[in-house]
Amino acid sequence: MTRELLSPKVLIYDKLDSTNLEALRILNDISSACWLIAYEQFGGVGRYGKTWHSCFGNFSSSLLFFPTGDESQFAQRSFITALAVRDTIIEFEVPPDFITLKWPNDVLIDNKKVAGILLQSATTLSKRRALIIGVGVNLLSIEKENEGPVLPQPISSISDFAKPPNARKFLHTLIKKFNHWEKSFKTFGFSEIRRAWESFGPSIGQDINIRCGKEDSKGQYLGINDFGALKARVRGEERVYPSAEVNFR
Repeated sequence: MTRELLSPKVLIYDKLDSTNLEALRILNDISSACWLIAYEQFGGVGRYGKTWHSCFGNFSSSLLFFPTGDESQFAQRSFITALAVRDTIIEFEVPPDFITLKWPNDVLIDNKKVAGILLQSATTLSKRRALIIGVGVNLLSIEKENEGPVLPQPISSISDFAKPPNARKFLHTLIKKFNHWEKSFKTFGFSEIRRAWESFGPSIGQDINIRCGKEDSKGQYLGINDFGALKARVRGEERVYPSAEVNFR
């Protein structure tokens, strides 16, 4: 493993097990926001313990930062990041109408997953709260995830629709887009993020399959609430799901 420091505040690695795990390892050595990127990642971990190997040419990165405000707002950064990833993909000439968002943390092209986001909270030895946002994007090739307790979904890559950028160029654009949406969040609150995310998400009333724990349900999508939880009508009543696996029909 080699590490290069790119100004400002980007750590570049040739190869890592996981950028999120590396962020945890350097947590107490970092005093301000820092992005990490690995050209190859061999131990990436997603929701529910899914793992994958991200080959050279794809995008594996994490943001380690120290947000202020209530910790309940941490999960809202998933939606900020999704908007930033969508805007970044558009910059590389993928048609905007093809790019949609799927609750809670996926970006789709033509209804196929192209990017995923994983949030982890942590605390430094000095009791400072930290948030790690992992972002994986298929730039060149489709990465096969190991099987986990999730509903299946098709996957895609940017190269299926446009000439893909290299990982460093993608990160440079992503940082700018993330900073834009983070500033909007700090200025206007989550309502602005929610409005933007829902405009690129599923249609209200769309049929949805929900897996929450061991329970599988069918219903209609009703949007997200002020905390980013999923709202759905299931068996005639409105329910709220802070965490679940979903597929839209």
